[in-house]
Amino acid sequence: MTLQESYQAEKDKALRSMALAAVISVISGLCLLTIPLYLSQVYSRVIASRSIETLVALSIIAFVILVTYGILDAIRGAYLARIGIRFEARVASLLLAGELSLPKDSSQASLHQLVEVRKLIASNVLPSLFDMPVMIIFAVIVFVINPTLGFIVLAGMVILFSTALLNEVLTASKVKETDDSGAASHKALSNHFSQQELIKALGLYPQAVEHWGRLRARHLTQLIGLLDRNYALASVSKTVRNLIQIAVIGGGALLVITEHLDAGVIFATSVIASRALAPIETLVSGWRSMKQGRLALTRLDERVKKFRLVDGATQLPRPSLGLVAEKVVFIPAPGAQPILRGITGGFVPGQAVAIIGPSGAGKSTFARMLVGYLEPTGGQVTLDGQNIRSWDPVTRGSYMGYMPQAASFFEGTIRENIARMRVDDAPELAIEAAKFVGIHEMIMNFPMGYDTVISDGGFQPSGGQKQLLGLARAFYGGPAFVVLDEPNASLDSTGEGLLFETIRKARSAGIGIIVVTQRTSLLQQVDKILVLKNGQAEAYGTPAEVMPGQIVRAVPNKVSQA
Repeated sequence: MTLQESYQAEKDKALRSMALAAVISVISGLCLLTIPLYLSQVYSRVIASRSIETLVALSIIAFVILVTYGILDAIRGAYLARIGIRFEARVASLLLAGELSLPKDSSQASLHQLVEVRKLIASNVLPSLFDMPVMIIFAVIVFVINPTLGFIVLAGMVILFSTALLNEVLTASKVKETDDSGAASHKALSNHFSQQELIKALGLYPQAVEHWGRLRARHLTQLIGLLDRNYALASVSKTVRNLIQIAVIGGGALLVITEHLDAGVIFATSVIASRALAPIETLVSGWRSMKQGRLALTRLDERVKKFRLVDGATQLPRPSLGLVAEKVVFIPAPGAQPILRGITGGFVPGQAVAIIGPSGAGKSTFARMLVGYLEPTGGQVTLDGQNIRSWDPVTRGSYMGYMPQAASFFEGTIRENIARMRVDDAPELAIEAAKFVGIHEMIMNFPMGYDTVISDGGFQPSGGQKQLLGLARAFYGGPAFVVLDEPNASLDSTGEGLLFETIRKARSAGIGIIVVTQRTSLLQQVDKILVLKNGQAEAYGTPAEVMPGQIVRAVPNKVSQA
């Protein structure tokens, strides 16, 4: 089942569950007929007959029904809350996996939108929608009692529905604009926190506050305008409902005087009329919440369509043939210049290849494409002849090692980070990876050894230590291919020695190594060198054939099979 199918299945489950909540809502709503019926019977039978026995019997019946109403209302509220929470719990993991699978523009926004949907499900707006059938039943009862009073109630319903439609017209675009401006201010705030080091070092506090404050002020200004309209229309609906109730009571009193109708029936009618109008009033007052929830659900549906996470693919065996790029082109955005321009080439297990070239040549982009992070605009990357995008990502990831330029870690222990957060794996595997890289003793000198927790407010390895730990994570589990992007950028001579020894071990173990580097010292540790320039393969060969400063034969747009 694909991610999209799983999302739709959870959405369908939630809708079916809400259908049951609607049935409960209708039954509980009908229980409220008890109050007007009790009022009518007290006026028409109890007072006229002065029968205490009748009053007690009616009171007991009313008590039982109203207690039942209270129980059903509580069940409905708790049930809707559970529907919303269950939907969020089951869909959140799908959204997070889908966002993390995107090659660019991943965002937390979809998770925030999921929270808005959950809030709508658990709010009092949906029960008001579910009460619509009961509202119609109540209006019909009023017509049956007296057509004149029925038309008064109908007029009130028309006015309230018109208010709801007016609310939709006045807030249709404003809700989206307010939501977008709020997302923009949140994005800016997150960016400022991620740039805290630069802001503190350069004293950019005024600029950061002014930039975020301008976006936040725009959002709050739009929010005030939206709330003003919403509260004004909600007040109109409350006023209309109260006026209609007065009209029903006054009209009923007039009918009692002129047509000698039963007073109890008329007073009961006013209660029924009030109940008939209540759901519409709640909808008007909760229109903003409903609009935000609908907008959030629409955006979720659109966002999920963009996810490309493969799920349930056939589990393929460990790669043994090679990692191949076939006429790979990468254009970062429509109309932008290509970063990669038709590179073709392959890498085989047991061989180390260095990728070098000037800044902006496309080295890191090519490395990200080889591990499946970026998707080619044209061409393809295959692993053992299978398009890398068709592989189950978890299976593919277990056969691949990757160390990006900036080694970063999850909030967790050293062992958990080396083990790629696979908490169910045997601890020995992380120790084996550390020993493979030669950092077991270094880790044992940490405060709690492998159980030392890496966190923002706690222990943080140095730059060189981070790269060595990232190197151990890349080789965890004995992958078939390892891609290293500037692995020695922060290493001293001792650290470089460990890196060189690790590369030698990997080649002997049949692991394919692709390393992006600017340091010539590492070039002596590889079998082949690929030179990229302007997104094209300018040269490819052994270190003796291809070294900085030497004249080489250009190999445009093609890399020989390694």
